[in-house]
Order: sequence, then C-alpha cells, then structure tokens
Amino acid sequence: MASQCITSIFVVWILLERYSVLFCFWEGLNKIFSILVSCRVLVCLLVLLFTPFLLSSCAADVDVPVVSARFIITPGVGLAECGIGKDESCFIEWFGGEQWEDYWIAKSKGVDIRVKNGKIISMFFYFYSRSHVSFDGKTNVGIGKNTTIDDVIRAYGKPFKIGKSMVPSSGAMPGAHEISLVYPSMGIEFTFWDRRLADVRVYEARPY
Repeated sequence: MASQCITSIFVVWILLERYSVLFCFWEGLNKIFSILVSCRVLVCLLVLLFTPFLLSSCAADVDVPVVSARFIITPGVGLAECGIGKDESCFIEWFGGEQWEDYWIAKSKGVDIRVKNGKIISMFFYFYSRSHVSFDGKTNVGIGKNTTIDDVIRAYGKPFKIGKSMVPSSGAMPGAHEISLVYPSMGIEFTFWDRRLADVRVYEARPY
C-alpha cells in the first residue's frame, strides 16, 4: 500500500513538472509574440512617419519641368492643336483673327501665323507687345512670360546665333534693345526687348 502511494506521488510530481515546463514554454512564446507585434507596430509607425520625407527627397532629385499653361509650344512643331504644316483652317478654328497678305493675325489671343498655299509655315507667340495680348502658353520646357535670356540658354543650350539691334522708330517697340536667340536646328527662336521676352517664333527645323 505504501509503495502504491509513493508511486502515485511520483507520477503526480512528474506530471506537475511537465506541465510547469509547458506553462513556462507557453509564457515564453507569448512574450516573444508580444515583442514581435510591438516591433511590427513600431516599424509601421516609423514607415508612416518618414515616408513623406523620403518621397519629397526623391522628388527633389528629379528635374521635371512643370508647364502650367493652356497651350504648349513645341520647337519645330508649334501647337499640337494647330502647328507647322497644318491647314490654316485650324488656326481660324482655334484663334479666329484677321488675314493680312500671307499672315493670319489674332491680337486678342497673342498669336499670329504665316501661311503658304494655305499651310502654316511659321508661328509667332507674343508675350510682351503693344499690339497683342500675352499668349496663354509656354514651351514644353516651361519658357514663357517673364522668362529671362539665361533661362532660355539653360533650357536650350548655346544658340546658333545671337542677334543684337535697336528697334527702329517704325518698329513694334521703338527704341527697345532687341536680342534674339536663334536655334534653327530646333525650329525655334526667341526675341527679347529690353531683356523681356517679346515673342517666340516656331518654324520647321532646318540644318545650319
């Protein structure tokens, strides 16, 4: 009888020991799981906190011009809506205007064209003029109203030709100092009066 009691006590002691080990193991797993969850929450918080700064720093490294204007002027092309080589009817449809010799003039829209056999061969976009309003547009690299000579050279490189003259008394801006930056291989040139962008002229690109 005594031996049976001892055996029973021994068995109970072994079971208790095993359960205590299991309990300790389970408690350890719970602690590890809690730590992992806490770390995951912490990582998520850090990602949410620093993502805006990371995105802004990445964006700052990419030099992409932002062109905010109704019309985009492309060298050698003009406008997507109405450009070099297209029929003059597209200009009339978009800008109206009046015809004078081989020109169509739209003073209230700040743009003129020259035509040959009914096709557009050159376009004139005005930004500083006594006769035209300022054109609502920029080039595809952001050159437009209030652009400087340095801005143009930075955007398009060294011009093939730089012209300098004085606007005569019969000209559009008498007495103004005129500087023109000519890029024939691109099909575009820029005219400045007293260092203010007066107009942008676009034509079919040609070798020089």
